[in-house]
Amino acid sequence: MSLELGGRNDIDNVIDKIISHYSGYALFQRLNFYGLSGNRELQTKIYERLVKLAKESAKSTTLYEEYRKKLHRLKPDSPLVIEDPEWIAKTDSEFEQVTSSLDSAVRTHAENQEYKEASLASIEIGMLYINNGDLIGAQRYFRRALDLSGSNYGPRRFPTVTGQSQLRLAEISILTKQWSIAKSQIHRSLPVDNNGKLKLSQIQLDSPSIVGMQVIYSIACLGIGDFEECAGSFLKIGEGLSGNREMDSVEIPRASKMDTEGTGFEVRADQRGEKVNNNTKQASTFSDNEDLTVSAEYLEKVLESSQVMKFKDIGPIVTVCSLATFSRQHLRFMIDKDSLYSTFIEETPYLRNLVSSFLSLKLDGFFALWSAHSSSFEMDPYLGPHLNSLYLRIKERAYGQYLSVFKSVPLESMQQLFSEGQSAIDGLSSYIEKSGSDMRVDQLNNVVSTAPQNQYLEVYTKSESVSADFIHDSYGLIWGVNCMDLPSVPNVTN
Repeated sequence: MSLELGGRNDIDNVIDKIISHYSGYALFQRLNFYGLSGNRELQTKIYERLVKLAKESAKSTTLYEEYRKKLHRLKPDSPLVIEDPEWIAKTDSEFEQVTSSLDSAVRTHAENQEYKEASLASIEIGMLYINNGDLIGAQRYFRRALDLSGSNYGPRRFPTVTGQSQLRLAEISILTKQWSIAKSQIHRSLPVDNNGKLKLSQIQLDSPSIVGMQVIYSIACLGIGDFEECAGSFLKIGEGLSGNREMDSVEIPRASKMDTEGTGFEVRADQRGEKVNNNTKQASTFSDNEDLTVSAEYLEKVLESSQVMKFKDIGPIVTVCSLATFSRQHLRFMIDKDSLYSTFIEETPYLRNLVSSFLSLKLDGFFALWSAHSSSFEMDPYLGPHLNSLYLRIKERAYGQYLSVFKSVPLESMQQLFSEGQSAIDGLSSYIEKSGSDMRVDQLNNVVSTAPQNQYLEVYTKSESVSADFIHDSYGLIWGVNCMDLPSVPNVTN
């Protein structure tokens, strides 16, 4: 998704776009993050919309109270800050009735040893708590669902329900910014061998849950600042699953007499053909091309009920992280041959142009594209906090690539190319100091001088130096021998 912000007149338009792309807790998280990045006027507009959404759409008293108080600090005279106790009492009562009914269903199913149905009901309660803004309450029910579907109940194990429970618990760790905990949860759920390949024989989960957890793992890597692992793991989503034909379909068990919307990965029938019966739905996991990449439609469906991110959020994250960390060869392969990357950026072709201009050293075009779309990057709650650090890495790599071609570059052209004036020179000086490069900024002559890049010349120069030292030392040794009155060597005979 590309959300560009021109002037303040575009604020309402951007808010509407976010609302059209997200729902549930993810919507509130995105809007709140967008508000935090702006001035008082922007924050006021955001919290006014959040208060209305919490009351009219989400019907969440938790979120309503949170954003009403924030709006009160920004605009005390707004009519929206006036508490509505009657609505709060009514909404809390309705929420309590729904959750109590489902909680009763969980106990009934468990008593009748209908553990799959009990687990699904627990997951549904957990989703209700998430949408209400109570992540701790949601976590409690997801753990209960995992317990009901796990090995504590003998051989009864339900891969889809277990996978959904583990996935939702990892999502809550991401939503609460517990990145390391999220990574640990994924490592426990998805063991890998020494080569980083999934140990499918040890994973008793369904394919969509595995794919969803791979997405969570990638976001956790981004959260802790491991940008290369983040981009690399996104590009490995679904890798290895094609070898296990039993896991090549989406299978969503349905609890009887229960609305499972928002609790699983329900898949629509499509043109590829889908086997459907009264209790399950199945659809193809992999696209029909030779390398069996995860299809765009499949990924979109897996992430449809995610409270962390949507499919369209992946492309910008992979692009920016890879520009900051991948080698030129890896970047070239990614944009030319990696079909999964092409899937990620299908609706945002400017991302491919961004990488292409970086590789071809068309840096004026690269920085123009970056400037045009950076506001979209900044609004992502996972990418935004790291954007300055990532941009600095990308800019330093651009310095190195560009200057490696020339012996000297006029400072004026550097300033124009990087569109940053004097800050480009300051950044270049910092890059030279950190990299230990032989380059130097000659402000007297207004040029950047670079070291020779010929490795053979460097070896030859070092060899000449070693030879000169050897000759000097040899002459000294010969002169010393001639000056010394050394005893003759005795003639030793047997």
